[in-house]
Amino acid sequence: MGEPWIWEPEDNLVYYLLEMNIGFVGNEASDIYTIIVATPEGIMALKEKKQFIPEIQKILLLNSYVWSDVRNIIEDKLSSIKQKHEFSVSDELANCFNWEFYGMR
Repeated sequence: MGEPWIWEPEDNLVYYLLEMNIGFVGNEASDIYTIIVATPEGIMALKEKKQFIPEIQKILLLNSYVWSDVRNIIEDKLSSIKQKHEFSVSDELANCFNWEFYGMR
């Protein structure tokens, strides 16, 4: 797919896994979070091809794909989380995104 901030789909058939490293400001450590970015047409195309659609994935569903919309939605989610204890922040993030360590505590 290349660089997500410059990629534009030829049509509105969008379905991909976005991987993000998210950490605290001033700390080099981060955790990996993922989310499926999709449009309704992208999901329907996968269903028509009978391709596997993971049921446990969190999905960011957009009527039409625009990278700046993806960034704005994710940044809004991140800015709404109040920085408390590291574990509570991770739990809040895991409500929005799939977390690499989910279920390991």
